[in-house]
Amino acid sequence: MTDQTVETINFDQERQNLITAVATAYDLQKLRIMTGNRLCANFRHKLGLQASESEDELEEQTKKVLDRVRADFDLMTEGVVHITKPDGSLDVPRSNRFKPVGCITSLGEYMLVQQYLSLEAQEHDHFYKSLPSLLLNFRIFTHYLAHVKGIGPAMAAIIIRYLDIHKAPYPSNFWAYAGLDVVNTEKNGEMTGRGRGRYKEHLVPRQYTDRSGEVTETMGITFNPFFKTKLMGVMGGSFLKCKSPYAQVYYDYKNRLENHPKHMNKTKSHKHAMALRYMVKIFLVDLHANWCELEGLPPSRTYQEIKLGHVHGGDEARPLLTHLMWPEDKRKPA
Repeated sequence: MTDQTVETINFDQERQNLITAVATAYDLQKLRIMTGNRLCANFRHKLGLQASESEDELEEQTKKVLDRVRADFDLMTEGVVHITKPDGSLDVPRSNRFKPVGCITSLGEYMLVQQYLSLEAQEHDHFYKSLPSLLLNFRIFTHYLAHVKGIGPAMAAIIIRYLDIHKAPYPSNFWAYAGLDVVNTEKNGEMTGRGRGRYKEHLVPRQYTDRSGEVTETMGITFNPFFKTKLMGVMGGSFLKCKSPYAQVYYDYKNRLENHPKHMNKTKSHKHAMALRYMVKIFLVDLHANWCELEGLPPSRTYQEIKLGHVHGGDEARPLLTHLMWPEDKRKPA
């Protein structure tokens, strides 16, 4: 077995470890959210709150209930009951030792809150301890993603888990996988472009095996919806909040949309989504270019530059907004 083979096997194992860790972290997050919603439902009536019909109002109401319950739990555990024994096992208080505090009036409620906070602590450890440690095994993190303003360990883990530079010769491959590319379809005899989504004309035949073991064909999407949600809903918003270099891309493109006659009738939310999508696509172009350089792969320009000759800012290719940070480079991360 050659050294290169051993290195490949080790990398594949590290990547599999990361895949497992990412799945575990988000499974814990999902379970914590479900448990929190049930916990709130249990205390909502006691606190005199009515279930809200609006999802946004319900989310805000849930936060208030959890804050109140967490505060009462903290008061209860200050010298009254101990969460763990010296050996680390849980110390469940007996009924005769239990003293109600605030909205927590029974031992059963106390145990429900304890379970929720335990899940919250496990989720925190996975996102802020386990993932950062595993990411140190990936050069694309240590040399690049760790230094991109607006990308934390959780987002970096998602990117490395779902994207493979060796299977994506062009930046457009990243776009397509994330559902950020444009699909050209014929309508009334004319070809029109539309951002990829769950539209009927964007679905493709997919085969799967049903419970009876028969192979069945259905129409399905061609992109990863979870990955798209994380890029657009998490990373995009993070870029704007922390004033990342990519935030200026968003504002420049949004300004173009607001002053272009073709887009005058579009709503503010529509223009926001378009500018956000464009910003994320520019980041993926830079990610692809830096990743190729890091892995010694042939550099690649975008489809617009190669096939259409469309280059932003003149004859030269658009300069990257973020760059690799090699170990010998003593500059501070951007």
